[in-house]
Amino acid sequence: MTAPSEICCLLNPEAIYANNEIILPHVEVHGLEYHYVLAQYTDVLHSKIFSATCDTLTLQVPREDLEI
Repeated sequence: MTAPSEICCLLNPEAIYANNEIILPHVEVHGLEYHYVLAQYTDVLHSKIFSATCDTLTLQVPREDLEI
């Protein structure tokens, strides 16, 4: 589903948009989705996401949950 072009042209490319209507403690599965349709990211973000994911997996998730 895509937004009508009339709406897309109203979006400010310099603005930050957030979904603040969900309550994260009530969500059992968290994921991160970022894409290049609505935002532009610096190269630094890629390494920060990788590092944060590694930290989360190694520090917060029990080892037995990571084994296949």
